[in-house]
Amino acid sequence: MERWASSWVPGSAGAGATEPLWEDERVKFERKHAILLLTVAAWNVFSFGNFAKNLYSAYDAGEDRATGYWVAHSVLIVVNFVIAGLLGSLGWKALRASKASTQGAE
Repeated sequence: MERWASSWVPGSAGAGATEPLWEDERVKFERKHAILLLTVAAWNVFSFGNFAKNLYSAYDAGEDRATGYWVAHSVLIVVNFVIAGLLGSLGWKALRASKASTQGAE
């Protein structure tokens, strides 16, 4: 399998470079990646939690909307919470792995 590289990839030797972009063909998550994933997951929970609260308040106040409106937005909220859970889980695993590799290097 030929490795890809181009002149726009930082640190590459240009098109046709044979130097690997990473070792052993696996992308490694660092602590900064883990924190980013956890932050995005927390933001999703916060923003869609607020959206769910507002949607419920509108429904409870008797706002006249089509059933499809309530269903579509409820599905969006549920899907976003699932995505937040997946991102949070991946971020947590990456954070633990980065801590383990940092402790192992010492």
